[in-house]
Amino acid sequence: MTQKEMARLLGVSPLSVYKWETGQVTPREAQLVRVREVLQMGVREARRQIAE
Repeated sequence: MTQKEMARLLGVSPLSVYKWETGQVTPREAQLVRVREVLQMGVREARRQIAE
């Protein structure tokens, strides 16, 4: 999954995802909850939501 796709699923900017991945900033608790949800969803569901 690209940073852009992850950002779309999380409702944040791709820059935010980049900063989280590089350790420049830490996601807020609510964002972490959403990250967990996205990582647990299947590939088909993720692709469906990205396409919406």
